[in-house]
Amino acid sequence: MVDFHPPSVTPDNSLVYQSADLKGSRKVDVSVSGSGCALVQVTMKYSVYNTGPAFGLVVGVFKSKTNRNNCALRTLEVCASYLKDGISNMVISEIKMPTGWVPVKQSLRELASSGDIQKFEVDEDFVEHYFDELSKQKKCVTFEVEQVIEMNPKAARVQVYDYYETSKILSA
Repeated sequence: MVDFHPPSVTPDNSLVYQSADLKGSRKVDVSVSGSGCALVQVTMKYSVYNTGPAFGLVVGVFKSKTNRNNCALRTLEVCASYLKDGISNMVISEIKMPTGWVPVKQSLRELASSGDIQKFEVDEDFVEHYFDELSKQKKCVTFEVEQVIEMNPKAARVQVYDYYETSKILSA
């Protein structure tokens, strides 16, 4: 048995979700004391085999489609597909913007209004696209990015993952 001691539940953290990975455990004992309400949930996965990646991901950066002569603008294309049978759950593509580059929000709004994505979120230097589902057919989204600080940026990270089963993830 894995010896795991979760933090105490207090009035300050009583609504905070807490979880633990109990890999290799065959028995789970839970003991509580005090008064109040609590929910303890145990989820067990068995016979889970790694059958390869769940997603395909291709990322491209091109001269701006809206202003080809402006070197500070680029078009970013993210293409994703679901490699398993059937269709996926909701999927998020998360793009870490390179240092000095920002998304052009108007191009993101146009993308959202086109229906290609459910919605988008911009959080500091990340852009997230929400897809209702993916299939084996590649789905590509493009948006503009603009260089606001001239520097030599590190390579950006792009990942796609299942919103409900975050273990299904692929990074590029």
